[in-house]
Parts: sequence; C-alpha cells; structure tokens
Amino acid sequence: MPKKASSPPPRVYMLGRASFGFKAVHVAQRWQRRLEKALEPVGLTHLQFILLATIDWLERSGEVPSQARLANFTLFDRMMISKVLTLLTQKGLVERDTHPSIPKAKRVDLTADGRRALEQARPLWAETEQRYFGQVGAEGMAQLGALLDDLLEMSADD
Repeated sequence: MPKKASSPPPRVYMLGRASFGFKAVHVAQRWQRRLEKALEPVGLTHLQFILLATIDWLERSGEVPSQARLANFTLFDRMMISKVLTLLTQKGLVERDTHPSIPKAKRVDLTADGRRALEQARPLWAETEQRYFGQVGAEGMAQLGALLDDLLEMSADD
C-alpha cells in the first residue's frame, strides 16, 4: 500500500506558528520595505509611486483620474490618498483641477516632472519585484500570481 504524501510541518517563526494572514502581512511588509529603499534615489515612497503609476494607467485607459477613483482603484484609505496627493502636489509631481464631468471632484494629472519621476522609478520597481519575488523562481512566481488573481477575483465585492 503506497504511503500518503505528508505535508511539511508548519514553520515556526519568531512569534510561534504563523497563520496564513500573518505570513501574507509579513511578505507584504518586507516587499514594501525593499521597494521603499529602491525608490529612495527618485525621492518617492512606495505609496507615492503607486499613485503616480495608477494615475498614469487610468489616463492611458481613457479615464480622468480623481481622488475618489484613486482610492477605489488602489483600495487605500481616502484620507491617506488625500495626504499623499497633497505632498505630490507640493513636490510638483501632480496637479489637481476641476474634474470635467464630476462637479464636486478634482481631477488629478501627472505633471512633466511627475512623468519623469515615474519613468525613473519604474525600472527600480521592476528590478526590486524581480529580486524579491523571483526568489521563488519563475514557476513559483507564476503560481503565486495565479493564486493572488484568484483571491482578488473571489473577493472583488469586499
């Protein structure tokens, strides 16, 4: 009779056996710290980079980005988005003006300096992502990506 394949024993971490959520948070925090360090030469934080990249993506998709749309798209707290956009405005990387179709909303646009900062930051982000997540190999990255896609699709209404 063939033996059943057994699961590897759970790893023990500094705080004991970790739940999946604990591990996910720690992976995200470690990724964020690496990205923060990589973006230092451009003078951006990970959140600033994400907002610049999201504004660019929405514009390329034919949308007029607004603060509310950025919050809904990124799932970041609206107050945090507001504070970061204020800082990006002060740095001259974005401009806020009247939205053409939503009277109470402000449109958010990248400035020329914002586009330059994003162009400088993108390769740093890509290299950091590859270095960190690439530790599990190409197959591992593909599997992890597929699992994350599944989770995102299954929890889309949250």
